[in-house]
Amino acid sequence: MMKLFTWKDVERCLYLNKDKWRKKIAELEVYPNNIQIYAIGDSKEEIYTIIEDILKREIKEDEIILDLSEQRMYISIEQSENNEVKNINNRIVPLFRNILYQTQSAYEQNMLSTKFDGVPVIAFHSYKGGVGRTLSLISFVKAWTEKRDEDKTLLVIDADVEAPGLSWICDGVNNEQKFSYLDLLVLAQQSRDAKKLAESVREKIKLSTFSYENDNRMYSQYFMPTYRYEEQLLDIYASPQSIVQGYDKRYFMGELLSYVGKVLGVEAVIVDLRAGISDFSAPLLFDPRIKKYIVSSTSYQSCVGTDLLLRQLLKGLNIDKDTLIPEVLITMVQKNENTEDIHDIIRNSYELNISENNQDLLDHVIYDLDYASELIRLESLQQIMFTLDSAGRGFHDKIRNIVTKNYESPLENREENNPTINRADIIHRIHD
Repeated sequence: MMKLFTWKDVERCLYLNKDKWRKKIAELEVYPNNIQIYAIGDSKEEIYTIIEDILKREIKEDEIILDLSEQRMYISIEQSENNEVKNINNRIVPLFRNILYQTQSAYEQNMLSTKFDGVPVIAFHSYKGGVGRTLSLISFVKAWTEKRDEDKTLLVIDADVEAPGLSWICDGVNNEQKFSYLDLLVLAQQSRDAKKLAESVREKIKLSTFSYENDNRMYSQYFMPTYRYEEQLLDIYASPQSIVQGYDKRYFMGELLSYVGKVLGVEAVIVDLRAGISDFSAPLLFDPRIKKYIVSSTSYQSCVGTDLLLRQLLKGLNIDKDTLIPEVLITMVQKNENTEDIHDIIRNSYELNISENNQDLLDHVIYDLDYASELIRLESLQQIMFTLDSAGRGFHDKIRNIVTKNYESPLENREENNPTINRADIIHRIHD
């Protein structure tokens, strides 16, 4: 039984059990000292019985007593003017605090069958920091671009507005940033036309890039750092959650990023999200048109947190061949380490949302990535790229296989058209 220490505990308890009261209550509002109920019909005694059952406490003289300091909350019941059930909390806003109270699905059904008009958006997220999320993203970008022609580029965005690690890694590459993610958020707060906004910022975004090289050539990608100057980071005006709460803008952020990628002419937009159960990341996490990679280490805390996150992300997401299924990358896996128990914890969330006929779709949703101590402390983008080719080759090969399986079309496979594949590449392919 949930202990009710504060009025917020009461509110959460009532909203979590709204299926028990929604046929008798048109609307319900909870305040620090009282609960305001708008009843359907003349059913005060019946409503009291329902509330007592949910809160597990008796209502005396129209009051309940909380478990801390015997604070009292007054219950007020009025007749609803419309005398009908309102869709209270049924409008799905992609924020954790809203998804929590959706008992059936975290998604509106019409959203599950739609696609972006622009380019694909791919997001990396983790429950905990320090598990290799940004490293996995960089490896992903490296694997994607090395398999393509020189004119094929990506837009990489650091959307971690509280700990912008990717921005700091790339700071030495291009100190003078021209346009930031926080710039885009402020403009998005004011706009309701994603396509027009994307076109207006195109030239500014083109001025921000990062580059790296290997033995064969130089690679350059468009890059949107979190911020341009420190004050922008320390005094945040617009945030993803404030944008999606605007009128009819619940999925505006995903659509905007997709359009931005389209007007830039890139193949995809790759986003590094904020770690944790945070509404800084929720608008993109709960957009079913965005592909998600959830990164976890082998630690128990990270795995349990990943399971908590997946249970919300997969709520009502009927998994079939057309679903952009969130996938999990397990990092820091030691040689010969048995990760079956970790897979069991994480896989359970998927199996609740898939039919018997589609079980094979879960064969490749969890990946173990090799541990390499050389990958733990890396300071620059070029150093990371070099280490991924050397000491971190096993880690990078796994990411490269994911990219090849999910994103590489036969026409873009340069190895198939190149008769001069070197011996080392052939050996690695046989090993894979």
